[in-house]
Amino acid sequence: MLRHASTISLALAIFGTAHAGFTPGTQDNLAAYWGTCQYPDISSLRTTRSDSSQDKIPLAGRQDRQGRKRALVITAKNMMLIVNLTDVNVDIIPLAFLNIIVNPTNINFANVGDRCSKFPGTNLLKCPEIEADINTCHTLNKTILLSVGGATYSEGGFPNVEAANKAADNLWAMFGPPPATSTSEAATVNRPFGTAFIDGFDLDFESRGINNLAAFARRLRNIMDAAAKPAEVLPTSDNSYPMMPSPNEATKKFYLAAAPQCVFPDAAMDAALSSDVAFDFIMVQFYNNYCGLQNFQPGAAQQSAFNFERWDQWAREKGRSTKVLLGVSGSPTASGSGYTAPGPLDAIIKYCKRFPSFGGVMIWDASQVWSNNGFLDGVVKSLGGAATETSTESSTESNEQQAGRPIQMTRAVRVPRFGRCGGRLYTGPTECEKGYKCVYGGALWSVCA
Repeated sequence: MLRHASTISLALAIFGTAHAGFTPGTQDNLAAYWGTCQYPDISSLRTTRSDSSQDKIPLAGRQDRQGRKRALVITAKNMMLIVNLTDVNVDIIPLAFLNIIVNPTNINFANVGDRCSKFPGTNLLKCPEIEADINTCHTLNKTILLSVGGATYSEGGFPNVEAANKAADNLWAMFGPPPATSTSEAATVNRPFGTAFIDGFDLDFESRGINNLAAFARRLRNIMDAAAKPAEVLPTSDNSYPMMPSPNEATKKFYLAAAPQCVFPDAAMDAALSSDVAFDFIMVQFYNNYCGLQNFQPGAAQQSAFNFERWDQWAREKGRSTKVLLGVSGSPTASGSGYTAPGPLDAIIKYCKRFPSFGGVMIWDASQVWSNNGFLDGVVKSLGGAATETSTESSTESNEQQAGRPIQMTRAVRVPRFGRCGGRLYTGPTECEKGYKCVYGGALWSVCA
């Protein structure tokens, strides 16, 4: 899904124009929440969806726009972040949740089990495996968000604007790009994901009374916009600039998203959503409410309960250009109401495509959709992709991999035009596709151009 060199952190295209990472100009973005491990018995996936090793879950893939297979394999043992990717369906992965913002800040990922430790003298989790997984996603063009809030959040927001600003600054220091030098003040902050950094934040507050939420969102937006500076463009070794992107194209983009309930206006987050804060996209939860998918009327141009049209209006009011993703349940057990099978869901997606703001689909959650054979392929097909059989490539396992870490494919990957090919902390492929060179774009990244 890479369109230009702005997606340089966790969004790196593998196959030419293949879809990966959030792209505002398309209607086929696909997001899946990770972290809650909501599926009742994740261990059962080992027998219901397993390959010959009986330990890895092949996720149904699709073909990219050149007809090549796309596949995902994850381990069933620990349900860690999806890292064994060759070029998969999911473009956006919100990590759910950071449910304690200030008292003190902490994350709550059911998936990690005992795979995280604590920073000395604190309860803050330190998660090196997630760090490694996110850095792997760096090479695979995934947009990784940190979802803030969740159903268990109970702090009630911030007592004043100053506190909201301070909290936003702290989250950026903890989860944004690491400081360039070890002598800066930011270098003393405990970072749960270590050197890895996220592509932005997803606000997912579920209860009323979140004080100064607009100030908090505004501060996050301003911090991320300030961090998105054009990359320094230097000549290649032969002192030329072949097909070089402009400095604006080489800007790193960080995203601000939200996941409101479908009821309009959203009771918990309307203060931020109705403010002047610019959201790049929202992932509206069309389940567990009367306005959900279960009340969609097939064939009706005007819907009486299902209200995607109202959210489309919001997305274009007051000069906004926000994309709206249709939030759906990944399986019958993912929500109390609103689950819709791929057949009926296809008609809903087609209906939503009528609206200019429609940007794709969000699925709650990863563990649920992986338990639900055929669902993801159905969504992909409805969005315009071609579902295929999952690749079953095999590779030799090391002792660590046999213990449950995902197996990395050995197939060589070349970076497409405007894809990331180097920079500090980058561990992905460095060889560009034919006709392009890896061009230095600053300390944090280089791009193929």
